[in-house]
Amino acid sequence: MASTPLFFVTRDSIENDRVVITGADASHIVRVLRLREGAPLLVSDMQRNEYTVTITCASPQRVECAILSQRVADTESPYRITLYQAFPKADKLELVVQKAVELGAAEVVPVLSERCVSRPDAKSMENRLTRLNRIARAAAEQSGRGVLPAVSPPVPFPQMLEGLLAADLGFACYEGEREYKLRDLLADVPQPRTIAFFIGPEGGISEPELELLRRHGLPAVSLGRRILRTETAGLYVLSAISAILE
Repeated sequence: MASTPLFFVTRDSIENDRVVITGADASHIVRVLRLREGAPLLVSDMQRNEYTVTITCASPQRVECAILSQRVADTESPYRITLYQAFPKADKLELVVQKAVELGAAEVVPVLSERCVSRPDAKSMENRLTRLNRIARAAAEQSGRGVLPAVSPPVPFPQMLEGLLAADLGFACYEGEREYKLRDLLADVPQPRTIAFFIGPEGGISEPELELLRRHGLPAVSLGRRILRTETAGLYVLSAISAILE
């Protein structure tokens, strides 16, 4: 049986016992899903509040709904995870964003590290960010998230280090590490509230970057015996965090 579709709205779209959905979501509800008056929907205010609603009036421009019940979404992790992903080649970042959102990431931040091959210009990056955030929204709705994860503008490696240091648990994943494994790190830090980690590009983390990580006291961990592609590694980490800490 198909699940009830979920849509994100802003708080000002919810008033008393009514919800109004407009724009592309309204068009999708009417023209793609072909839902009409009386059909059920789930609506999230992006602040972990989830509403069960029923459509009372529907057009491609505006869908009005009556709220039947409200609850706190139980799909969010007890910690906030930020994935710092070195900019990969081609359209791999789209896959990373989609799956990272499904696996619980609260934010994906592209990183311009030393060995990144892809370095989009400002205009190209602006367009790409718009598309990536659309992908994140669709993935969040599909997976029933209680918040709307963001894809942030790219940052240079030194700025990424600041993000790792600010988290309760910050680390990098390095294919050259053999002894200190991800599971060892997760066992050493009980119940972090914020987690941030870095995945390097296709060419790996450079020696100067490794030295910067060490100088700041940030651990580099192994993801096991096999070398994972850059678009796979972050998803592996998110899955492991969920399995071990949740």
